[in-house]
Amino acid sequence: GVRLLSRESRPAASVAPLEILLTEDEESIRVTLADDLVAVGHRVTAVKDGSEARELLEKRVFDVLITDIRMPGGGGAAVAEASTQAGIPVVFITGYAESGSVQTYIEAGAPVVRKPFTPKQLLDAVEVEYSRLPVARDGSLWMRDLAEVVQSVGGFGDTDEVLVIENPTGDAVLRK
Repeated sequence: GVRLLSRESRPAASVAPLEILLTEDEESIRVTLADDLVAVGHRVTAVKDGSEARELLEKRVFDVLITDIRMPGGGGAAVAEASTQAGIPVVFITGYAESGSVQTYIEAGAPVVRKPFTPKQLLDAVEVEYSRLPVARDGSLWMRDLAEVVQSVGGFGDTDEVLVIENPTGDAVLRK
């Protein structure tokens, strides 16, 4: 299983503190992973099933989603779909390394960390996925900055207009 490491043996995060949504149905694993991620400086919101995660993804902005593949409330696939639609990278964790669905994720290039794993293996996967996103000058995600601006002005309102916001590389990061 997953081990809780002493503070001295925990790896340090090499990226700025991230807002992480952790979805794991096994309480002991969820608590251990959240503790390990917080210990290296990340902010973690941990939930026990897919429906809770999807609800949070509609209300808040996260830098990275870590989700178990098999769990109640829709499972990791449904959570990942909601996350990627919001522009949030996903790292899958699983104890079912040989199942067909896990192989499908791996073949599609999705990051899958197999249980048991070390905190460093999980942090490495999180940091790789985070590093693929465009970043602002201060290192924060453009999506988070954008969401905060939109939220501060009261959202987009009820409009049929099409709005496309691009990051500095010209990629559309938000469409409404």
